[in-house]
Amino acid sequence: MTTQRPSSNSALALITLEGTRFDGAKFHDAAFQTNLHDPFVPAARKLSSLNKLSDDWMGKGSRRPQPKALVQAGLVLTTISQAGLTPPPGVFPTEEGGVLFEWASGTYVFSIEVEADSSIVAYSLYPEQTNGDSDEVDSPDHLTPIIKNWVPVING
Repeated sequence: MTTQRPSSNSALALITLEGTRFDGAKFHDAAFQTNLHDPFVPAARKLSSLNKLSDDWMGKGSRRPQPKALVQAGLVLTTISQAGLTPPPGVFPTEEGGVLFEWASGTYVFSIEVEADSSIVAYSLYPEQTNGDSDEVDSPDHLTPIIKNWVPVING
C-alpha cells in the first residue's frame, strides 16, 4: 500500500494497491482516492493490507485475496463512500480469495462480497426480515441503488 499526497496544498490521499498478479506481472492500480480525514481511510488501508496475505492464511486450502478481486473491491469501496453510507464497512478477506464488506447490528446485516473472479454480490437482511436477499451486480456502479436503500437503516 502506498499513501501519497497529490500536492502540498491538497488534503487528498491516494491509496494504491501494489503487488503481483496471478500471472506474475506487476500491478499498480489506484484503489481509492479520498480526503485524509475521510472516515473511509481505515477501510481503504485495511483493503490494501489484504494483498499481503498468502495462500493458507486461514488454514489449508484458503486462498489469498486475488488481485483482480482487490482492484474491484477498491472500486466497490469508492462506490460505497460516494453513496453516503456511514459508518464505513468492516473489510475482511474471504477463504475463497475474495473480499467482504459488512455492516451488522443486532437487527440487520448488509454485506457486499467481491468474489475471487471479481464478481459482486450484495446481501441484505433487514430488521423484521427472517430471510435475506441477494443481488448479483455486474459493476460497482450498479450497487448504488442497493446501497441507497441501506442508507436509512445503517445511517439511522
